[in-house]
Amino acid sequence: MLSELESEASAVLARWLQAIEDVPPGTGVIEAADRPTMSQYLATQALRTSEERTLLGQGLGSALEIADLQTLHVAMLAAGAIQEAAAAVSNFVWILARNESGVVFYTSDHPVVLRTHDHHCLHFFQFSLPGTEVLLPLSSTVMFYAYDRSHWKKLAPFDGQVSPVRFTRELVESDNQAQIGHSRRFVFCDRDEFAFARSFCAAHPEVRDHERDRFQR
Repeated sequence: MLSELESEASAVLARWLQAIEDVPPGTGVIEAADRPTMSQYLATQALRTSEERTLLGQGLGSALEIADLQTLHVAMLAAGAIQEAAAAVSNFVWILARNESGVVFYTSDHPVVLRTHDHHCLHFFQFSLPGTEVLLPLSSTVMFYAYDRSHWKKLAPFDGQVSPVRFTRELVESDNQAQIGHSRRFVFCDRDEFAFARSFCAAHPEVRDHERDRFQR
């Protein structure tokens, strides 16, 4: 049940957020027992959204009716797409990062972002691609990262830990750019600090169109 999964994930996330407040970098916060629940949660959050359905339709390049596309999306999820993605991300290197830069993280209506190692966003059920990085903002000051272990070998010693990286404005805005570009309609923040979002949308007006083409052809 989705409600049960969300309840279990909420409890894990609350514990992570509380734990990360007072511990130094390098402290282990993520427990092995957290992975099954959170892997399922991440995969579900990434793949069940209307945004992912849009990506599916555009990826197929077909003119399916909305009802047929919805049926196909549900069928793919039922056929094991979520389980496959969950199995992939469960084996990633998981890191929590604390942002003390003073520049806040955004989240969006499609908050689980997949991108390549060179920061190009991924779509279309691509959890298992080599070099994949997963981002999920947990608050305006905490980010969850998961890295494909086969590519990000040097990060393995930090698996389950609080990141030692000190955030700069540029690092935060890179992650915020991913949230804006990957959103469907809305970007959120717990503070009224949307100047970067407005400037990004002004520079890239296509992101304001929720029916925009998500793929470079």
